[in-house]
Amino acid sequence: LRYYAFTVSAGEDMSYSLGEIALRYRNLMVFWNIHNYLLDLCRTNNIRPKKLNHLDIVEKYIISKLSSTIKQVTESLDNYNLDKITNQIEDLFLELSRTYIQLIRDKASGTEKEKQVVINCIFHVLLDTLKMFSLVCPFITEAIYQNLRREFNLEPLSIHHYQWPKYNAK
Repeated sequence: LRYYAFTVSAGEDMSYSLGEIALRYRNLMVFWNIHNYLLDLCRTNNIRPKKLNHLDIVEKYIISKLSSTIKQVTESLDNYNLDKITNQIEDLFLELSRTYIQLIRDKASGTEKEKQVVINCIFHVLLDTLKMFSLVCPFITEAIYQNLRREFNLEPLSIHHYQWPKYNAK
């Protein structure tokens, strides 16, 4: 059962709760740990992320979730429903951690091809999530991006230099 701290509409009064703050902190630590997991997986296997090419059913699932989230967040921003985007993005990275990464545990220690697919998928979803989440949490997203940038020699100097991600209607 998930309880979201900021589910009130914009402009309404909110009650301050330490429990709500603790929940958001735990969720941000999940986000941080996803990037740590990716870096560790890449270093351990000496593999760098590449473009997505071969997708199994679990990769198609999380990429579909990513596309749906990009569409939802874009629509929320276009309609000035700014109070909704945090939960939409949070749902995505919690799904990445709690579902996708749990489903691919065996695959992540499988063949080189399987490891490459897992790394490509996590990197792709994480990078697009960083692009969206940088609007809400600029400091943690920039810290994560700088770690990825150093590790993978990414070109843009900041996560804020990227274009907004596009969603795939398929």
